[in-house]
Amino acid sequence: MKHHLEALLRQALTDAVAEGEFALPALPPLVLEVPSDAKFGDLASNVAMVLSRQVGRPPRVLADGILGHLRDPEGWLA
Repeated sequence: MKHHLEALLRQALTDAVAEGEFALPALPPLVLEVPSDAKFGDLASNVAMVLSRQVGRPPRVLADGILGHLRDPEGWLA
């Protein structure tokens, strides 16, 4: 399941870049990890924090842009 969710996140990031949300020379590695605090959910990624340094925009803005492109046709995130 983790690999499937990583693929969903990778596709959302790819779509965000393709549609001009932000420009990247290359996609960063995407890793989902179990957060140290359960209140942050089952899995988390720091991709917005990593991208923030590269594109000079706040992590929350980048995360919202990526989430706006997240597609889950099979309902894995439900």
